[in-house]
Amino acid sequence: MLEFLLLASCVSAVTLEDVRELFEAGRYGEARSKVEAYLGSHPDDPEGLYWMGELEGNARASLRCYERILRLYPVHSLCAKARLKLAQYLYVKGEYSAVLRKLKENFDSPSLCLAGRALMALGKHERARETFLKALSAAGSSEDSLRALLGLSDACLLGGLYEEALRYADMAMGVEGSEDWSTFLSERASLCREKLEGSEIEGYVVQVGAFQNRAQAERRCRELREAGYHVLVKEKLVGGKPWYAVWVGPYTTEEEARRASRAFPEVWILKVP
Repeated sequence: MLEFLLLASCVSAVTLEDVRELFEAGRYGEARSKVEAYLGSHPDDPEGLYWMGELEGNARASLRCYERILRLYPVHSLCAKARLKLAQYLYVKGEYSAVLRKLKENFDSPSLCLAGRALMALGKHERARETFLKALSAAGSSEDSLRALLGLSDACLLGGLYEEALRYADMAMGVEGSEDWSTFLSERASLCREKLEGSEIEGYVVQVGAFQNRAQAERRCRELREAGYHVLVKEKLVGGKPWYAVWVGPYTTEEEARRASRAFPEVWILKVP
């Protein structure tokens, strides 16, 4: 009897804070044992079920934990996280329409980003772009912002909006924590520039500068994009050496280009191609 009482006392002393600390320390096996003990004395506790879903080694068993939360506690604050976990599983399986149905009640940034990815997979690039913009507005952390900006760049690139894709890639580079993505973002920006420079430009452009150093030209481009201008770098050979012209535009008529040029001190208005 004494042993039983001691065991019961140990079980009742288990808290979810213990589980969290073990999880954050990477001691997942111990954390799982603790949450099992916790659920033994708190059956169907929503937070306990959520932690069990996180720590369960079997995917289907994890899903059952999240589904149980939704069934037993349909208005609990953990329901949004449980729906997101279920939607992530559906996304991996390629069930993109099901992802959108599962997330229709979620309005947090991570859920909106996943919905945006599902829309892109379905070929709905414009709706994906709108969804990523909502995700950016709802972002609660630099990680959320970075995820939304990457999605926006992807959606715009797939939709042929190369200027916007480049702008969002540039914005992502300025987000705290983007260092881990620096190689990817640099490659993305280069791809967008190639698409822009390879696309047929017609009309009139305002050349607002020319640089022998491409990095300087790109820096000027970022400043102008942040100010709301459509801008690109155009490489030219002058005397056998590369120069990088910064073009604002294009504009349909010369008069439109002249009006735009008034915002800059020294410019050239060019007819292209």
